[in-house]
Amino acid sequence: MKNKAVQTGIISGITIVALNVLLYLTGGRNMITYGGYSGWLIHLGFMFYANQMYRESLGGAMTFKEGFKNAWQVFAVASIFEGLFAYVLFNFVDSSLYETVRQIGIEWAAWSCELSKVDPCLALQDAEKVQVGDLKLTLATTLFSTAYRLIIPGALFAVLIAAMTKREDLFSNKLK
Repeated sequence: MKNKAVQTGIISGITIVALNVLLYLTGGRNMITYGGYSGWLIHLGFMFYANQMYRESLGGAMTFKEGFKNAWQVFAVASIFEGLFAYVLFNFVDSSLYETVRQIGIEWAAWSCELSKVDPCLALQDAEKVQVGDLKLTLATTLFSTAYRLIIPGALFAVLIAAMTKREDLFSNKLK
């Protein structure tokens, strides 16, 4: 495979899926609670690594635009793995995870209500109204959420990584 960003994205996606499998084996609640944040760290790490390698392949200089494109490709490929994993896990392996997601949502809403000391708390009332059927991952919702993730947080992560890893070649710019 010629495109290193795609290769790195595949490795990142497999790493995220493997971590989520390990977290799932310790309990579905652990995967839902910690899998997302851990996945973000993995995304950032692989995006940063890919940009460093890409910059080196360009002779040590890389524009912000080149860095953004490279980092974003890594995120996009890995996100496809994440989306497919979630779809299969929730729909074919363990559909009880939907109820776990619902319960965690209610707990988070109750916690935020307790912090804000608002009574009655609309966030808690709204969370309690959510039914398991409302949370179902269909192929369409999986594709939509994966596409949405390419913008938030994907593009934001790519901007951050590109800004951190870019290095302009000052001498060639003066000659142009």
